[in-house]
Amino acid sequence: MLERKSLVQKLIKQQQTEGDLQPKQRGKPQLSHLTNAEPEIKALVAEHPDANAGRVM
Repeated sequence: MLERKSLVQKLIKQQQTEGDLQPKQRGKPQLSHLTNAEPEIKALVAEHPDANAGRVM
């Protein structure tokens, strides 16, 4: 019975602090490794428009 009380208390606190009872996102956000490389990739494509990934790298 103690577990249910803890859950209810957590939900009440979440309602007070966040204003809703939506489930929280789990895990870390997925970030792209290519985000900062976009200008370099565009330059490579401009220089070699017919190349595939194996030929550019």
